Amino acid sequence: MTGPTQRPPTDPTPGRPADQASAGEPPAPGTGPAERNPRVRAMRAIAASAMFWLYGMFLLVGATKDVFEKAERYAVEKQAAWSSHPGAGSVAIVRITESDYRSLFGGRSPLDPQRLRTLIERVAQGGPSVIGVDIDTSDPSMRPLADLHCGRCTIVWARDARAQRDGRLVPQGVLGTPSAPRGATDGLVVLFESPGDKVTRRYSRAIETTAGVLPTLPAEVAAHQDVELASRRLDTEPMNILYREAPRFTIPSSVVLADGFDWRDRIGGRIVLIGGSYDRDKHYTPIGYVDGVEVLAHAIETELAGGGTTRPHVGGIVLLGIVEWVLLAVLFQRMVWWQAGLAALAVVALLAPVLWWLGLFVYWPPSIYLMVGVFFERLQKYFRLGKGYVIDRMSSLVVNRLPGGGRRR
Repeated sequence: MTGPTQRPPTDPTPGRPADQASAGEPPAPGTGPAERNPRVRAMRAIAASAMFWLYGMFLLVGATKDVFEKAERYAVEKQAAWSSHPGAGSVAIVRITESDYRSLFGGRSPLDPQRLRTLIERVAQGGPSVIGVDIDTSDPSMRPLADLHCGRCTIVWARDARAQRDGRLVPQGVLGTPSAPRGATDGLVVLFESPGDKVTRRYSRAIETTAGVLPTLPAEVAAHQDVELASRRLDTEPMNILYREAPRFTIPSSVVLADGFDWRDRIGGRIVLIGGSYDRDKHYTPIGYVDGVEVLAHAIETELAGGGTTRPHVGGIVLLGIVEWVLLAVLFQRMVWWQAGLAALAVVALLAPVLWWLGLFVYWPPSIYLMVGVFFERLQKYFRLGKGYVIDRMSSLVVNRLPGGGRRR
């Protein structure tokens, strides 16, 4: 005898287990009637294409208008302007002006080596720690300067470099010889201009040349001022110069060579650069149109402050993108899309002071681009305009461990 016939519980949501259907959860993506409607599928395909097109235009405009590079420059310059830079203005300059060039050196280049020797000896009387000579001494007439010494201080001679057709740099002569004489210290004078606006923003501690890796003048001068910096002199990665507008002791060479001149302990223990404006060595910089010796002073001060900021590393950008991707995936599972967007904006805004405090403000512009791209991708997923990714599984694991689960409220 058979008992009463029992029918299995009906599942109002095809393709979902009965326990989930009874819990009142929404149907799985792609299983409801709307998802099977060709018109709905076509509209979603159009919406997905529009989102990708908008993000593609965002990237295209950013690349063609140098938006990304300009944002990076802005971040670097603001990092330099806002950061504490105790060494700003610490390098003194003895400048050979246009009138000094005519009256003291007869308006001829190369400069008179005897007059240049006298100028360096006068500077040495002030008791500096390092004297950097930003003067071309490649002519053979400069050989007598090789035996010049300044007592306890160190003289670092500037050395030029010329580019070959293959792009490699060839170091030029110094003190009248192809390479620095024994006992003499030299450093390459190589600065980097931005390709877009021709503004000099970067320097390097060392340069790869046909003669090997050679230190630059800023790195060599800083290493003799602070011996702890000597170990990193051969780092060839370009760094941004931290330009800071600060009072700087600058004096014309004619005043230094005048009879009865007294330094009055104004350069004792300091770095002094000897250079000029007579050779039209001018550079556009974030603080204006200045002489090359002024740029070198800022580069040396940057080196003494621990070095300038570098361009964002690919590994750092990838890590930043992964973190933002997981964060937005979690936000989209716990919030509606516009709330997740506002939360993402708040995160980007909070990143600015955090990255500045860490000295990594240069990563803030990439964080904005990445957040926009991930937001478009998450928006597409939110409206079921595309298929799932591995990151969805990762974010689900994170959300399920949070209070309240992963439902949107």
